Amino acid sequence: MITTCFTGCTELAAIRRLQEIGGDIRIELNPGLTRLHAKAYIFHRETGFSTAYIGSSNLTRVAVNSGREWNVKITKTELGDTFRQIASNFERYRESGSFTPYRGTEEDDEAVKAALSEAGSRSKGKPLKLSMKFDIEPYEHQKQILEKLESERALGYRKNLVVAATGTGKTLIAAFDFRNYQRRFVSEKGREPHLLFVAHRREILEQSQFAFAAVLGKPEFGELLVNGRKPDDESVLFASVQSLNRKLVERFPSDYYDYIVIDEFHHAAADSYQAILGHFRPDILLGLTATPERMDGKDILQYFDHGISAEIRLPQAIEDGLLCPFQYYVVYDPVSLENVT
Repeated sequence: MITTCFTGCTELAAIRRLQEIGGDIRIELNPGLTRLHAKAYIFHRETGFSTAYIGSSNLTRVAVNSGREWNVKITKTELGDTFRQIASNFERYRESGSFTPYRGTEEDDEAVKAALSEAGSRSKGKPLKLSMKFDIEPYEHQKQILEKLESERALGYRKNLVVAATGTGKTLIAAFDFRNYQRRFVSEKGREPHLLFVAHRREILEQSQFAFAAVLGKPEFGELLVNGRKPDDESVLFASVQSLNRKLVERFPSDYYDYIVIDEFHHAAADSYQAILGHFRPDILLGLTATPERMDGKDILQYFDHGISAEIRLPQAIEDGLLCPFQYYVVYDPVSLENVT
């Protein structure tokens, strides 16, 4: 069995009981980075009449017995290819390294309790704080982007734009890249690098702070500057562009931040970003976006040394199985905005 903690609803007693009766249990303990919400039950039979059930039913009394749920039964004899794909995907998740084996030890129990507590706080709208360490490593497509960034910098290009489709892990790419940079920086300079992460929404900042903390294994990594919140330490700052006004920006030396990340960089052509881009001179500038092309024709590539340093576009992500294919429909809107100011 594989399960997650991301809603905070999983019961440790149930996990423990399933393990006691011989279950091979693996749990995703990082509630902030993965949301596996599938409900699937696969029955392998030596007779060949294997079946799978996929639908809305969680493994709860109401969902299995009396709830109004929708599920579909897939048999190996009638839908062999579909059944094999389901079983293959299950094994891929199980062996991915994201799911930690649960063996019923006290240490396992404490890890699950902590993850459930984190997830419960998140579901109630509270900022997610890391209370345990995770061994998080990049996926193959993320490794390729990280390698391209290293190659660019080896050639002296230290202002880099990464274009990655939504859902491929742009923030984690930045966190892994900063981790690599930090290790070298500490070895060479004898101090921790100063980091500035800029985004336009509080939710993005909180998620990004959590992602960096998880990748770096530092539960109390960085502080937020957003919605009037004042940080005590500005050396690692996750800040909204609205909070970084010109007066505040100019209070810092231009080289104060060694590594600056600007998320959703396609917004950077706006005036609100110019104080940041015009003042700071970081050792590394990393821009992240899924859509570098702007409808108004403004060029965001001018801020980077060598155009786009690395990319994985939406068609490639779908072709590689990282994202699901989709359909979209264009609806004509007759409203004119010509006279709107």
